[in-house]
Parts: sequence; structure tokens; C-alpha cells
Amino acid sequence: MSTYASDIDNALQAVARQAENGLNLKDLEESTTFEALDALSKTGMANFIVTRLASGRYRFRWIASPHIMPAGEQRLKEIRGE
Repeated sequence: MSTYASDIDNALQAVARQAENGLNLKDLEESTTFEALDALSKTGMANFIVTRLASGRYRFRWIASPHIMPAGEQRLKEIRGE
């Protein structure tokens, strides 16, 4: 499965919401794909690790603060048209 820039943008927006409102894995799982989260975690725009469990659920862990890095904040501004 290919992960496109729009998928990563959607994952970034979902992760940013989680960073602001507290982590709710069910909402995160419903709003984006594992592949998009995995790709986002490798971009350096956000500080987290995601793994897929045998059950199909995700394990999500913040690894540092700030949760959204400056490059991620900049990309969010571009997405929002700021």
C-alpha cells in the first residue's frame, strides 16, 4: 500500500489533535491508517512511535516533547492556509 503526502497530512492533523486534547487511541485509529502514522513518525514532524499489535490495534507512544516538531507546526500552518 502506498502512503501519499495527503495521507501523511491527515495523520499529522490527527496527531496534532491528539497532542492538544489528550491521546484517545480509538479516535486516532478511526481517523487515519497505521501506514500513514508510521510514515509520519519517520518524517521528523512529530515525536512518537507507533506499532501495530497482533490484534490489529495500535500502540502509540510519545517519545519527546514537544510532540509536534517545528517542521510539523509549519506544515500544519500550510495545510490550514495560514
